[in-house]
Amino acid sequence: MPNLLAGSGMRMDTAELILNKNGFFNLQWVPVDHTAARGTVLSQSVAANVEVDVNTLIVLEYSTGNAPNTSNPTDPL
Repeated sequence: MPNLLAGSGMRMDTAELILNKNGFFNLQWVPVDHTAARGTVLSQSVAANVEVDVNTLIVLEYSTGNAPNTSNPTDPL
């Protein structure tokens, strides 16, 4: 499995191209509210440099570019 998290943040299109060139096509993209630029890969379900079957489902989280909601709602009275 290629390392898609090395460096300053790989874009989704680049990650998909790398995965496809390595025979991985069973991909699931999951959006995550994050301050990283929209489309930046945040995580991969299979660790880098681990050998897995090319039919393995690879789940990738990517940034929506939106900051996560960190406000805490007040308790109802």
